[in-house]
Amino acid sequence: TNNVVYGIQFDDSGGLWLSTNYGISRLDPETGDITNMHRSDGLQSEEFNFGAHYRSDSGELFFGGHNGFNAFDPEALQTDSAVPLIMLTGFYNGNELVRSDLPFDEETGIEITYKDDRVTFEFAALDYASPAKNRYKYKLEGFDRDWLDLGNRRRVTYTDLDDGKYLLRVKAANSNGRWNEVGLSIPVRVTPAPWDTWWAYLGYVAALVQLIVALWLGHQRKIRREEEYSRRLEQEVENRTGQLLHRNRQLNTLNQSLQETSLSDPLTGLRNRRFVFEEISRDLEVIKRKVTEEAEGMDPRKSAELVFLMIDIDNFKPINDTYGHAAGDRMLLQLRDVLVGTCRKSDHIIRWGGDEFVIIAKQANPGESEALSERIRIQIAAHDFDLGDGQSTRTTCSIGFAAYPLFRAQADDASLDQILGLADDLMYEAKRTRNAWAGMLGPSEASTSANFDLDSVEPTSLLFRALRAGKLTTFGDGSRNDRQFRRVDGELRVRG
Repeated sequence: TNNVVYGIQFDDSGGLWLSTNYGISRLDPETGDITNMHRSDGLQSEEFNFGAHYRSDSGELFFGGHNGFNAFDPEALQTDSAVPLIMLTGFYNGNELVRSDLPFDEETGIEITYKDDRVTFEFAALDYASPAKNRYKYKLEGFDRDWLDLGNRRRVTYTDLDDGKYLLRVKAANSNGRWNEVGLSIPVRVTPAPWDTWWAYLGYVAALVQLIVALWLGHQRKIRREEEYSRRLEQEVENRTGQLLHRNRQLNTLNQSLQETSLSDPLTGLRNRRFVFEEISRDLEVIKRKVTEEAEGMDPRKSAELVFLMIDIDNFKPINDTYGHAAGDRMLLQLRDVLVGTCRKSDHIIRWGGDEFVIIAKQANPGESEALSERIRIQIAAHDFDLGDGQSTRTTCSIGFAAYPLFRAQADDASLDQILGLADDLMYEAKRTRNAWAGMLGPSEASTSANFDLDSVEPTSLLFRALRAGKLTTFGDGSRNDRQFRRVDGELRVRG
């Protein structure tokens, strides 16, 4: 109870009694529990004197202070360990006492209206040893997050509670610190205002529906009047020139729609081959002019602006043969979603035909095409394709990619068909292992293809020229077969 200790004595049970500057305290060395006693408990004074303490042979303890001394047998003292009961002693609406010391229904509790903007609850612990030392804690569930300590105060007030159901809980402790953890629970219900009830909102909805219906009927009448007026006007001013102009506009709209349809795949909604040859060809012409203007000795990767990825689904034909073409179409639509979610918004995704797709991407930094190919390979291999009727499957893909331009000094020699053909050849290179990708990264200074067998490559193909120029690099982890990989100088890579 106080840090100034004047004397220490022990009792037969091992407890320590300490006279202080503010009462006497008993300390249990084993548990650390402390019991404090003050003048209200029978002490001669709150303050004791230094050295004024004594323990007799019989175990009686003596402590002296300003107004005499206290003598007591520790074994005869009994601490009040009873848990105090808690009662609601008053409920106030504003400053007016509504009910006092009356029982309440634990099911319904206390009801408050929306007009009661200030309510007060008063309660008491039924422990009379030292009522001034009784302590209280409270919590209004639905409003307060944690328990709030009131000390020895017995009132709590709330203002402007929202409508709804609450539960007021009160805990109390007697003068020895023994808490009633169960405490007092009082259900509190705040009724809503008439304009905030369910039937009021029902009326609001009904009024809104009536307003919408009235507006709609008025709009319909206006439309009928306008239609009648337009019909009469057309009859009066209709002529051959107006008809031709109207037809001309329809033809222009139809032509634009046909043009857009001709560039899109009807199943997936992606771009088609025609889009590549009509739109991408222009981009290649711009790159060719740029390469022609570049000075010798510049970074060859600087010109690698477009990357063409040819993607082929592994084992797609058995799916069509086993589950039908409808299941194959469902799989292609899901594959489209995987590609759209994996690629950037600036990338062009084209359905090349059947189960082949082409992605045309802009490459700003080295390695982006490899990273994109690897992301696509991983996403397709990890996706569960729903074939309908509770059937699902997984598959893999083979990817070949080539960057344009391939040859900085000879950019005009590589056409769009050749680049796509090269990507297709590289895709078939990856197809040897499946679930792999092979890529030609673009302009390189390498000029050797040491120890690489060119007999299996068409001598007139762009791939043959790239291999002969020393632009092929193959690598892999060899985890799926016994295929051996060789490395030569250059920039073509195969991953599987």
